[in-house]
Amino acid sequence: FYLDILSRLEARIPEFNRYLVDSNIDVINSDDTKWVLYEEFSGSLRRYTIIFSCSPTICTEAQVFLRCKSKKYIMANRPFGRYIKNLWNNINTARTIVEKTHIINSILELTISDVQYLVSYLTQISNYEPATQKRVCLSLRAFYSFHAQAQGHKTNPFAAVVFPKPLINPSVPVHHNVILSIMKRITKLPVHVRLAFFCACVTGARASSICGLTKD
Repeated sequence: FYLDILSRLEARIPEFNRYLVDSNIDVINSDDTKWVLYEEFSGSLRRYTIIFSCSPTICTEAQVFLRCKSKKYIMANRPFGRYIKNLWNNINTARTIVEKTHIINSILELTISDVQYLVSYLTQISNYEPATQKRVCLSLRAFYSFHAQAQGHKTNPFAAVVFPKPLINPSVPVHHNVILSIMKRITKLPVHVRLAFFCACVTGARASSICGLTKD
């Protein structure tokens, strides 16, 4: 898993080995409770460490899922380290919340009542933002979908979990007096600047965007 990534990096980053030695980085960690991921991004090396502090069964379930996701991103030549780490953080967050009521030995053993408690905790008790709440459940949904296809697991208790779409702030029209005030201030500016301002007004640009226009 690591050697494939490192071989790609060695060919693209000058003095790669010296970088690793000087930075005191463990290139490969054979312990199943820890992953060290490396990826090249814009000529620099990024390092992500994932600690699996849970039961061996949960570690195995998560690692099989994360390895598959990593390979897809590597084959597509897309950055994957932060994405994989966030996936595990979301899964582990769900595990931690469920274990507030009882210890679980497998993520795949979550019941409908576990899912209901998890969603209730995320949306009503915790201080997680709505986007974070949604990401946790979407990560679990992807986790179950993967095991349904690859491992023959039949049920996905997160398939029915639906989060409402976030409310969109209503448009705030610019007051007529504000427009007049700005028009007076831009009379000495070049024609193309005034034209840009007028176009923004008539095409429905946001109030904050229009009032924030500057000469630059």
